[in-house]
Amino acid sequence: MEDLTLQQALYQNDNFMIVRKGCPFCAEASRMLHYKKIKITEYDKDEYTKLKEEAQEKYKHRTFPLIVLDKQFVGGCSDLKKKSDIE
Repeated sequence: MEDLTLQQALYQNDNFMIVRKGCPFCAEASRMLHYKKIKITEYDKDEYTKLKEEAQEKYKHRTFPLIVLDKQFVGGCSDLKKKSDIE
């Protein structure tokens, strides 16, 4: 288990996503971002529990993936699809 905080994750990465293993929405979001050549760091919710808890509290987002692009909270997979610059 890692003790990475939300502040540290935002400092280290412009783009990151908190994911759940086996989650089809996480896989879909990852594919969309990869297709658009957007470099993203993925953090597993079970390995980065502190990051997960802090991000869920700050962004009031309880499902996965939890996506941050350009250091701004996007939401989940459906929110990512709504962004015109990603589709």
